[in-house]
Amino acid sequence: MPATQFLRTGALLVLALAALLWIPLAGATHAPPGTKLWAYESNAPPTARIYQYDIATDTFETSCLPTPSGNGRAIAFDPQDSNLWYAFIGPADGFIHKTTRPPECVHVTQIPFGDGPGGATQDDIGALDLEPGTNRLWAAGYTPVADRQVLYQVNASTGAILKACSVPKALFDPGGNDTLAYTEQVGTLPAGSYLLTDAGEFNTLDPLQVVDASSAAPYAGPEFVPPCIVVATFDPPVGVTGIDVEDPPPNDLIATDTQLIYDFGDAPYTLVGAVMPATPADSLEDITLGVPQVAENEPFALDLSPAAASNQVGTQHCVTATVTDEGGQPVAGVSVVFDVTGTSTQHDTVATNASGQAVFCYTGPPLPGTDVIHAFADANGDATQGAPPPAGDEPADVASKTWVPPVSTPGCTIKITQGGRITALNGDPATFGGNADVDVTASGQQQYQDHGPAADVDFHSIDVDSVICSPDGREAEIYGDGTVNGSGSFPYRIRCRDVADPGTGVDRYGIVIGNGYASGDRTLEGGNVKIHD
Repeated sequence: MPATQFLRTGALLVLALAALLWIPLAGATHAPPGTKLWAYESNAPPTARIYQYDIATDTFETSCLPTPSGNGRAIAFDPQDSNLWYAFIGPADGFIHKTTRPPECVHVTQIPFGDGPGGATQDDIGALDLEPGTNRLWAAGYTPVADRQVLYQVNASTGAILKACSVPKALFDPGGNDTLAYTEQVGTLPAGSYLLTDAGEFNTLDPLQVVDASSAAPYAGPEFVPPCIVVATFDPPVGVTGIDVEDPPPNDLIATDTQLIYDFGDAPYTLVGAVMPATPADSLEDITLGVPQVAENEPFALDLSPAAASNQVGTQHCVTATVTDEGGQPVAGVSVVFDVTGTSTQHDTVATNASGQAVFCYTGPPLPGTDVIHAFADANGDATQGAPPPAGDEPADVASKTWVPPVSTPGCTIKITQGGRITALNGDPATFGGNADVDVTASGQQQYQDHGPAADVDFHSIDVDSVICSPDGREAEIYGDGTVNGSGSFPYRIRCRDVADPGTGVDRYGIVIGNGYASGDRTLEGGNVKIHD
């Protein structure tokens, strides 16, 4: 029996025994305390989960379902923000996504892979790794291209493909490539930039190829990808689907064959230093290692800006929530829950970006008034505000918003004559009349009556605050306050349109009152609207 085959067979027998007994072959502390392993499983969308293990103690900790998700393939830890890059296949997604770690898995951002969904570059990615200290990802193209697997260097901000090279597809593997790891040290080779891949998908015993990453050439399209320079090959003791290297040294290769997680030691990666089950997962694909920031990068403060603002009714208003940790650094990937009460009622959840900012926008109400905007950092993802620091980790802030009428149009004049009549939106007959104009200030008087039976509304204006004419002199709006059934003070907006003279059957009129009543913009059944400036 050849020595290589004997080595593989013996290793497989020992691993099988270890798996049954659930014990490591040599000490389980093959990684520094706090080192985590994350794995993305292959599964039909949308159920593919990300699993988290404490690789220092060989224990499963937690998992979550990222959104979006699919048939999971690629995952890479980003030490800059302690979040996870990931990619899935089928149907073609064309993006590389970023999510917070389990158990929350809040979507942070996404970048198009190369030319994005449906482009000439393959959409699917089988494995990812991040080049330490840079803003560059390495990606293994999932689909073979002319019996070669393409390795891409990608800008982690834009998704643009910077460089690429290709290696021969695994000889005994008809599928895609789901193994890739970046490292700067491989055994006795000189320090440099290396990519490890077996150029295959299934856990067959294909050799690991050590690629000189500097041999990748500037990307000019899928038809111009040169061969990678392979500087060494090694035979792993078992076939694997996902790999990563412990950097800095000891540079052990950590791998999975979907059901077990192994420590192969340093090159030539022929020994199994430890093994642990992937329970509760049984279909792990790509894996990644890292030490997340624990003490830092947790929500400590949330500030809303602007704290107070005034806008015209019906326009858009945006507030920015900035979430920082105790050291004042931005916290990315945390959900911020926004609630608006007052004249408006709005609710939304927005994840903070890499700058720790979440922007929330909404369109103002048709009538003047005031809103209170409340926002909190939803650190545990339960959509309910918990305790703020220092007792908890869900800080909050409030802002105010005042909605005012638009500025009057100089010289705008509106007259409603001949007893205006409409059928309101609720089916009731209604009558109205009045006039408004702008000299130095807005003035006039308005009345409206819904004759029932659906509503009992007898409205009379107290004042006219603002009169606005459209540039063509065909449409106008009137803002002010008035009484309903002889009492109270309610804001109102009247909107009318002058189409022809007389206006029966063509002119339009509608009123909204702050007590909740709205007639709808209706065509006149009698009367006339005259607008001019």
